[in-house]
Amino acid sequence: MRSRLDEEAQRFSVPGAQVGLLRGADRLVVPWGALQAGGTEPVRRTTPFHAGSITKSLVALAVVDAARRGEVDLDTPCSEQGAGLWSDTPRALMGSTTGRPNLLPEPDEELEPFVARVAAMPLVHAPGRFSYCNAGWPVLDLLLRRCCGGGCEELGADRLLRRPLAFGMPAGAALGHGAAPGEPARPVPDVYAASASAAGSRWWTTADELLDYAALHPRWTSRRHPAAARRGPG
Repeated sequence: MRSRLDEEAQRFSVPGAQVGLLRGADRLVVPWGALQAGGTEPVRRTTPFHAGSITKSLVALAVVDAARRGEVDLDTPCSEQGAGLWSDTPRALMGSTTGRPNLLPEPDEELEPFVARVAAMPLVHAPGRFSYCNAGWPVLDLLLRRCCGGGCEELGADRLLRRPLAFGMPAGAALGHGAAPGEPARPVPDVYAASASAAGSRWWTTADELLDYAALHPRWTSRRHPAAARRGPG
């Protein structure tokens, strides 16, 4: 695994990485490289990385859990479940089939004003067809706040992984980097708003923690929300 990491990281100008493998009770986490381009501080098993849009799956699981608890309904318009929300259903928001614009909040934009701003915009296309939509995830965060007494960050920590999670870049974290083909990696600053947390701006985690998160999912396949069971997989 280290040899493969070395090969692929050099190919894509990645300064450092972690890979986690889970097979039953067997777990392997392999750290590789440095925290930042040109640096010497090594990536360790405990080094947090920016989870990015993996956060969307955590939010979706929190929404499905809330549906299982009877706090939200996956097929009722969000606007009928809480004030200031969109007319789309939670299922449509999670599936990115609303036709809404693909936007993120401005760095200083609060959650409720952002949701209202995008709600007033024209659709990009008619609902029902998939198109990636970051803007829908803050709506789900606001839905959770309205119906469950806490947003995606609180519910992800308290109900799902059941331990504190790092929202906001912690000390000792690996910096984000970007690289064009054939160019060296360059740092990418974290400029996302807190209101974009559900879309993927604030969760920092390790491969080890993500394996714990991945292990939650097989247990959920046998206790899905009844509406999801009727509709089948997906």
